[in-house]
Amino acid sequence: REGPRKRGSVPQYGILLMRLQLAVLYLETGLAKLPSGPWKSGDAIAIYMVSIYSQWKVNLFGDWMWLSTMATYAVHLLELLLPILLFLPKTRVLAILLGLSLHAGIAITSPLLVIFSISMIPGYLAFLDGDKIDWLARKLRRQATNAED
Repeated sequence: REGPRKRGSVPQYGILLMRLQLAVLYLETGLAKLPSGPWKSGDAIAIYMVSIYSQWKVNLFGDWMWLSTMATYAVHLLELLLPILLFLPKTRVLAILLGLSLHAGIAITSPLLVIFSISMIPGYLAFLDGDKIDWLARKLRRQATNAED
């Protein structure tokens, strides 16, 4: 039996569940795309950019379809690797930066998916320890103060 908790401490299972939820979301998304034609062919990003989700609805790739292919495979690989990279301490910060970049790209290219991208941020924050979150909060407060001056 555990002794009394220190004042202000909380059980860690909530954080673990948030981490697992993010990992399962990416793993499921990555696996679901494996049999998909556009993800296999590398055309998924080009198709997305002319879909109703795209802010511009233009073929940005035109003569550069190789760029769409590379972006498609990079996104798919990232979705498959994030569940692993987030749980490894040596790759955690890189994984968080890559995941946040992915969702920044989604938010920039699709006004319909901005809320989705923002809602993914807390899942990444669950992988940071309290000291890193405090450091980040201090840095953001300093930048906000400097911006006001």
